Amino acid sequence: MDIPKRDTTKFKNRLDTIVNKGPAKRWIKRFKTGKKPQPSLAKLLEAFNRFAPNYFNFFTQGESEADRAKELNSALNRLQQQWELISRVCAQREIREFQEALELADGKAKVLYDYYKGYKATTLSPVTYFEKIFGITRSPFTPYPALISIPFQVFDNPNEWQALAHELGHYIYWNSAELKDYRQVQARLKDVVLKALNLPVENYEAFQKKSKLINIWTNWLEETFADICGALLVGPLHVVSALRIADETAFAPAQLIRDDGEHPAPYLRPLIGLKTLVWVAEQAHNYSQSMQDLKDIIKLLEGHWTILQQKAGAESSEISGVKLSELEASVGEVVQAILGNESGPWIKDVVNGQREFAGLGSLINFEKAWLDDLSHKRAEIEAALKYETEVRTVQVQEPLPDATEFEALVVHLKNDIDPEMLSEEANKKLRKALLELNLEGRGAYCRSEYVRDARYGDFGPFLVYADYYCR
Repeated sequence: MDIPKRDTTKFKNRLDTIVNKGPAKRWIKRFKTGKKPQPSLAKLLEAFNRFAPNYFNFFTQGESEADRAKELNSALNRLQQQWELISRVCAQREIREFQEALELADGKAKVLYDYYKGYKATTLSPVTYFEKIFGITRSPFTPYPALISIPFQVFDNPNEWQALAHELGHYIYWNSAELKDYRQVQARLKDVVLKALNLPVENYEAFQKKSKLINIWTNWLEETFADICGALLVGPLHVVSALRIADETAFAPAQLIRDDGEHPAPYLRPLIGLKTLVWVAEQAHNYSQSMQDLKDIIKLLEGHWTILQQKAGAESSEISGVKLSELEASVGEVVQAILGNESGPWIKDVVNGQREFAGLGSLINFEKAWLDDLSHKRAEIEAALKYETEVRTVQVQEPLPDATEFEALVVHLKNDIDPEMLSEEANKKLRKALLELNLEGRGAYCRSEYVRDARYGDFGPFLVYADYYCR
């Protein structure tokens, strides 16, 4: 039995509200033929408008009136969720304060995508918008373009958009083969990584031990690929960004070595970028001055990563049953396998239906992206490193000259904290914490190891101020 006409009309009217009565058609026209066209966004809107009626009509085939009503309502809710994100992306381009920044971000995403010279299933570059975090979203109704989000808190600071390159890595990963070839290409990538890790077969114990390592890298494969792309596309600044993110998001050593089953452990991600830069330094023989600059920068970055490594814990610590020392040793093997050689894992081109493969490293024009201009960018990179060092490191005088200076420090802290929050007991804890920071020489790790230290209960917020004033 068919749904009564009035009910069908009700559901169709809801669909019509989403597709036709809202601003979708106006936005399509604007992004196709306006003063500042955005063809990727126009294509996304058109794809949604084609998909929505077909998706709706599919659910009109329910066996009963009640089933069809429920299914149509669910279908409309799912379409509404998709439209909510797309409309937010479009609407932000009508907010005056965001327009210039989004135009710049879209342009940057396109430039980065153009540096990829391998086979592309689409020439459409991703579309950017502002959200809480960096991320990339695929639509279920079209493989491209994707939507890349940039945090609101840095919307006006392009110097902090380095993670765009990582998100572009995901876009390359998804769209470097036609759908019919996608599984085969992913399997080929996995195979070269497995071969590089050299799974032993001579005895079961060795096999079982190495299998854990292989499982970890298999789970991390796409994110590792994206990290490598990030380093190839923006160079050393990608590693600086990875160091900063690891430091800002990990309040204890355990968080630096966490395994979420998808992303490499936070303390390893800067190392992935570093190994990529080392590979670049070994390849680009025609850039004598740039190579010297790159080697100097790599040395600086290695020093900063060593601090992060020490913070992550002892070599005996483990991630998913594998020692940190073993994981660290395998990073270079995995990176080399993905960057590869002429017979590497990635599609270079398709000629007469035949796929030509190459290593990822040969398919991204890192020379033009950043290496050609490295000597001019060196000061910017060193300044960024210096800033990150100042944020991470707490300079504590050893020992404090006398009680007077210590009291002065506490006064400074009180000036920046609501006096009502500093009870007599909190004062005692603050003095104890600051004194220990000084006597134990733990200043370098004050922010991450003391902010949430259980010995001081809920005293964490005050130690952030201690970090600031002890610098």
